[in-house]
Amino acid sequence: QALLSFPTRRSSDLSLNNLGKLLPDYYYFYLMKIRNITKIILLLAIILSSGCTSEKSNVADIVLNSAQGETKLSSYKNKLILLSFGYTHCPDICPATLSHVSHAMDLLSKSEKERVQPIFVTLDPERDTLDKLEEYVGFFGGNILGVSVDSGQSESFLKAFSIESFKDGDEEDYTINHSTYLFLLDDQAKVLDMMGHKTSGEFIVESIRNKFKEK
Repeated sequence: QALLSFPTRRSSDLSLNNLGKLLPDYYYFYLMKIRNITKIILLLAIILSSGCTSEKSNVADIVLNSAQGETKLSSYKNKLILLSFGYTHCPDICPATLSHVSHAMDLLSKSEKERVQPIFVTLDPERDTLDKLEEYVGFFGGNILGVSVDSGQSESFLKAFSIESFKDGDEEDYTINHSTYLFLLDDQAKVLDMMGHKTSGEFIVESIRNKFKEK
C-alpha cells in the first residue's frame, strides 16, 4: 500500500499549474490536512531535495545483499541506477512499479541496458528471503536485482531517500504501507530524478536518455 507516492509521470510535472490536480491523489493522510499552498510547496520541495545528503552518509557504500552476493550502489561505476522500494507480498503498487521498470528496460537498446541497473529494495526482510526476492523480481524481467539491507544499516539507507514504512496487521498476516518513489541515481547515490509508481516505461526511458546526454 502506498504511504506517499507521486501519481505523476515524472518529478518535473510538479509545477504550480497542475499542483491542484496532483494533490487529491496523495495517500499520505497529513498532506490532506494541509490547506496553506505555501506549506504544500515547501513540503514538495523538501521531498524533491531528498537524497542530497546521501554522500555524507556514505549510502553509496552500504552493503546490499542479494541471492547473487553482496553489492553496493557504488559498485555500478558509470551506470545509472533505477532504485525502488517495496516487498514481495505487496498487492498492487510494487508489481505496478516493477512492471513499468521492466518495460522501460525493454525499450532501451542493448548498449543502453548495459549502462542501467534496476534495484528493488525490500522493506520486509523478515519474510523476503534473498531467494524469494530473486524469484519475485525475476518474474518481471528487466534484469532487476532484488536486495535487502542489513538491519544495522537499513535505517540510514532508507533515511537517505526519505523512505517511510510501517506494518499494518498482526505479526504473521500484515501489509506494509510505504513510500513509493522510483529514483534514478548515479553510482554515488546522487538523485538525478524522482518519479512515482504510475510513471510509464516510456517516461522512465526519457529520463534515462536525458541523463545519458548530460554525461
